[in-house]
Amino acid sequence: MLATHHDVQDKARDEVQKVFKANDGEISADVVLNQLPHLSAVVKETLRLFPPVGVAMPRVTTTAMTLGPLRVPAKTPLMVVGWVAMRSEKTWGEDAKMFRPERFLKGSLGPAGDDVRAMASSVSVFDPLPDGR
Repeated sequence: MLATHHDVQDKARDEVQKVFKANDGEISADVVLNQLPHLSAVVKETLRLFPPVGVAMPRVTTTAMTLGPLRVPAKTPLMVVGWVAMRSEKTWGEDAKMFRPERFLKGSLGPAGDDVRAMASSVSVFDPLPDGR
C-alpha cells in the first residue's frame, strides 16, 4: 500500500525517523505501540482492506438475532466474509473501499459519528460477530 501512496509512505517514514532519533536509535515495543500513531494507522487500515483471514469466517449464533431483514435462530451456522465486512459503507463510510489510514487517527469519526480510533482499538472492529452470536 505504501508503494502506491507516496504521501502516506512519507508521513510514516518521517514519523519513524523522528521517533528513532528521539530514542537514541532504539525503538522498543512500548515506543512502537505508543509513539507511532501514523504507522499504527497504516497497519490497521491495511489489515482492514486486506484481512488476513480466509475467504469466510465460520460462526454459530448463540442466541436468536436479526441480521438486516433476516431473523436468525440460535445455533445457526453462518459464514461471514471478512473482505465484505471490512468494506461496509455502513460501518466505514462512503470511502470504505479507499486506503485512508487517517480514519484511525485521533478525532476521526465514522459514518455514524463513532470515534473510529476508539472503535479500532477494540478487537471487535475486525470481527463482524465478536461475541459469537
